[in-house]
Amino acid sequence: MNYQQMTLELIELHYDGLLSRIRQFREFRNKTLVLWGTGAIGNILYHYLKKYGKVVDFFCDNNPEMIGSRITTDAILCKSPEEVLKMKGTDIIIASTNIDEIGLQLANYQGGDVITPPVDMLVFVSLILGDLEQQSKQFVINQVSKLFQLLDDEISKETLYFKIWGWFASPLEMKQFHYNTILTDKQYIPDGIINIRDHSTIVDCGAYCGDTLKFFLDQGIHFNQYFAYELDRDNYERFLDFIDSCTEEVKEKVTVYNLGVGESKGTFHYFSKKNSSLILDTDDNNANGNSVGEIVDLTHHLKDIGISYIKMDIEGTEMLALKGAAGLIKQNVPDCAICIYHKATDLWEIPLFLASCCSKYKFHIRQHADCYFDTVCYATKQENAGR
Repeated sequence: MNYQQMTLELIELHYDGLLSRIRQFREFRNKTLVLWGTGAIGNILYHYLKKYGKVVDFFCDNNPEMIGSRITTDAILCKSPEEVLKMKGTDIIIASTNIDEIGLQLANYQGGDVITPPVDMLVFVSLILGDLEQQSKQFVINQVSKLFQLLDDEISKETLYFKIWGWFASPLEMKQFHYNTILTDKQYIPDGIINIRDHSTIVDCGAYCGDTLKFFLDQGIHFNQYFAYELDRDNYERFLDFIDSCTEEVKEKVTVYNLGVGESKGTFHYFSKKNSSLILDTDDNNANGNSVGEIVDLTHHLKDIGISYIKMDIEGTEMLALKGAAGLIKQNVPDCAICIYHKATDLWEIPLFLASCCSKYKFHIRQHADCYFDTVCYATKQENAGR
C-alpha cells in the first residue's frame, strides 16, 4: 500500500475539521469558568487553556487543604465545593480522575454547564493534539512527507499512517481500533533494529523504577556502563531498591541520578504521579507542581563519556532533552530509542531533528502497545550495529 499517499490524503481531507473540533473544546457558554481538580489534570488544562487566551476564574477541590490556596503561578483561588455549587453563570470542567464522585456532587447543579469529557480525551486533546493548532495544514503535510522519506521499511510507514489516523478518529473509533496488526515486541530493543553488546554504554532517560534495566537484564543483555536518569524522587528510591537486588557485577556498572534531562540545567516544579513525573510548563520553571527537581542537559552532564545507546520516555519533553543532548549525539552517533507519542508534533520533529544531527542515521518507527501510546522512533547508524 502507498501509506504516504493515504496519510497525506487524511491530512488534506480532515485537518481543518480536526482543528475545528479542538477549538470547540475551549468554547464555553457562561462568563465564569471553574476547573474542578487541582492535581496534574487540572494544571494541564489550565496551562492549555491559558495558552489559547481562555481565562480560568477559579479552581475547586474536595481536599480541604486546598481550599483558599492559590493555584499556579497566576495565583488562581481554589474555592470549596459548597461555594462553587452556589455560583451562577458558571461553567465547570471536571478535571480529575474522580469523575463519578464529582459528578454526583454536580448532579443537581443549575448554575451553568458541567463539562465531563473522558479524562483520557482531556489529556489527549490538551497534550497530544494541542500543538497542532500552531501548525498549518500545508506545514504538517510537508513535515510528514519529509518523515516518510526517512523511514527505512514498510512497517514504519504503516505505523505512521495509523498514528495519524488516530488524530481524526472519534473516541469510540479509537476505543474499538486495535493496533495489533502493527505491534512489535521487545520495546527499546526490537530484533533487527537495536543490538546492544558487552562494551555498550547505555543512557536511560525516564528510568522509572528500573523496569527498562530489568527488561534488558532479563533479555540477557550485557553492557559496559548504564547511566539512568529519573526525576521523580519516589521512583528513584525504587530504582535504588532494585539495584540492591542485582548482582555485584551489575551494581558496579549502573549509575542512577535523581535528575531529569532537558535542554539546559535548571530547577523545575513538576507533578509526581504513581507511574511517572510530568513537567507542566517548560517555559516557566516556577509552574505549579507538587514536587521540585533538577534538570540537566546530557551534553554537559555526560561530557567525555562515549555513549552507544540512548532511550527516552519522559512524558513529552523528549524534544527538549534531545536538544540538550545534541552535542553528545553528534559526537558519538549512538543508537536512539525515543518515544514519539506524547505530542503529535513529536512524530516528525524528533526524527527530523535526529537526522539533522547525523545524516547517516536509518529510521524505524515501531508500535509497542495495543492503543495510541508507546510508539518509539529508532535511529540507528549501520556502523553502530553491535556497539
